[in-house]
Parts: sequence; C-alpha cells; structure tokens
Amino acid sequence: MNDSDKTKEQLINEIQELRERISEYESSENVRRFAEMALERRTKQQEELLNTAKFLTESISLKEVLTFIANKSMEILRTRGCTLYKLDDDRKTLSPLVVVGSEYEDEVLSESISIDDSFTGQAVIKGKALIFNDADVNPIGHQIPGTPNNEDERILVAPFIIDGTIFGAMCLLSLIHIYEPTRPLYIS
Repeated sequence: MNDSDKTKEQLINEIQELRERISEYESSENVRRFAEMALERRTKQQEELLNTAKFLTESISLKEVLTFIANKSMEILRTRGCTLYKLDDDRKTLSPLVVVGSEYEDEVLSESISIDDSFTGQAVIKGKALIFNDADVNPIGHQIPGTPNNEDERILVAPFIIDGTIFGAMCLLSLIHIYEPTRPLYIS
C-alpha cells in the first residue's frame, strides 16, 4: 500500500507513532545527558577529594597527625600525658613515636618497651583498652629510666587496630582514678 492509498485515519496513527518515537528518543537523550552531567559532577568531586588528600599527605607529617590525636585524646579524657607507640615488625616491641604533656619527653622517646612487661603492651596482647588505677604497685608495668615513679599514677592504654590488625598503642597518664565500679567510665 502506497501513501496515496492510505486512509486519513492510518496516516494520523502513523504520525502519532512517529511523535511517540521522537518523544521516547528525546526522553532517552535527556536521561543520557542527565547521567553524563551527574557523572561529570561526581568525577569532579572525587578529583577534588583526591587533591585534598594528596595535599594533606604532602603537607602534614605523621608526627603532626599523631600529636593532634594525642592532644585531642588528652583533652577529651582530661589526662596529663600521652605517648603513642608503633608496634615494631617483631610484634614484640613498642617504639615511641610521639610524647605529649611530659617533661620527660626525651627519656620516653629513647626507650622502646616490650609488650610482655608493660601496661601498653598488655593492651596490644589483649587487643582492647585497659585501665590501671594502681600503676605504681602493679608488677606488669615498666618504669622508663629517668622518669619519676608517681604513687598516684593511673594509666589508660588502648591499641590502634585497623581491619583487625594492631599497628600500635596509646598510653594516657592521669593522677586521678579513671574508673571505679561506683562511677561511670569518664573523668569528671
């Protein structure tokens, strides 16, 4: 059947079908353009995040980041000192990286400690935070040479765990009881 033999109704139906196809095409084109714009926006955001992360890793040293963590921990828990340790490759020794709030920084930084005979090491061994309210009489502790033995020292230690692997630990010092069974677990 050629175009001249078609009825007016058939031509109207064909025109309607063509309009619907054009509309579908335009709609799919709009969806495609919208998806492209969203993808471009997301890509730009990821590039900005990557540039920010790159800037931070290039401009901030590990020591600055760890010092920030130590200071914030001391502020939140209201402690008087903090030492951050890394677990050495032998998985038996903790080496100090950062000391904050201690007049004995040089002494602490010069002394690595064994996980077997230190409060901080006990947190690494057990894989959880521990509190020692009577640090001066507890035989597990390790006295760092050149630092005083404070009778009323309290110690809070916690391992640094990422994806189930312990990378180091934090040791916080306080002169007040950190926890008593009759009080909640915070320093007031």
